[in-house]
Amino acid sequence: MRRAILLVAFGAGTPQGRQALRAFDGMVRARFAGWSVRWAFTSPLVRERLAQARQKSDSVRKALRRLRFERFTQVALQPLQTIAGAEHEEVCAAAAEADQAPDMRCRVGAPLLAAPSDVEDAARALARHLPPDRLPDEDVVLMGHGARHAAAARYADLALALRALDAHVHVGTMGGAMALEHILPRLTSARVWLMPLLS
Repeated sequence: MRRAILLVAFGAGTPQGRQALRAFDGMVRARFAGWSVRWAFTSPLVRERLAQARQKSDSVRKALRRLRFERFTQVALQPLQTIAGAEHEEVCAAAAEADQAPDMRCRVGAPLLAAPSDVEDAARALARHLPPDRLPDEDVVLMGHGARHAAAARYADLALALRALDAHVHVGTMGGAMALEHILPRLTSARVWLMPLLS
């Protein structure tokens, strides 16, 4: 039996983003010794840039075809998405297609904020990682991708959970109802910290 973990991310276009993905890769490899760890990227632009740099640039479907060709029999797909939006649905669809093959089983893990209980856990974890130099009355804005999908409501749930822990922590998204222009009027401190809520 050959087993693999397929980590699925949007991808990263900056050195810091790639470093974060490498660090995540290292943690997964340490935790799941004996499993082959592979990557797939959902962003066509990221895949194109990787291909131009002659680096692996698999989509989810291409990565699954490659794993089947290499005779892996069990594949755990772990998306690094924040919510179970359209991108996550595409990952699930690709896994369901691959799972039709008689010689390979595919299972998909949940994104970060899949269930209401995940929101409370994530809020507590994020609160522990606020900037250490921040003063208690300084605002922090955590920015996520956002989505035009029902699952985007999880961002609002996370915002409420974080504000219950710290009234100066806000959650915004690059699109949708929680866009930055909706948060700006609530910011009252002279210095505001901007933190990514991206994978």
